[in-house]
Amino acid sequence: MNNLKQFIKYTFIVYAIIAFIYWVFIRPKNNNWGATPAEISAKMLEDDSISPNRVVSTRAITIHATKENVWTFVAQTGQNRGGFNSYYWLENL
Repeated sequence: MNNLKQFIKYTFIVYAIIAFIYWVFIRPKNNNWGATPAEISAKMLEDDSISPNRVVSTRAITIHATKENVWTFVAQTGQNRGGFNSYYWLENL
């Protein structure tokens, strides 16, 4: 029984350390992955409707192409089009 208590204690300590490392080092980079500081601080539509207590993340990618080339790709995503490469029941949600 004593070994079980030690196992539980050390398992908790290991998980607490992993959670701390994630929260302090990994999560801040994940929340704004790929976004520039200008994109992170930019005001978006409906920003005022989001509670100030919520965690907000901004993720972005840079595409070196014209708007016309990008739009043809974006326009084909969605249900009954090119799709999201997922299941129909998931798209119907």
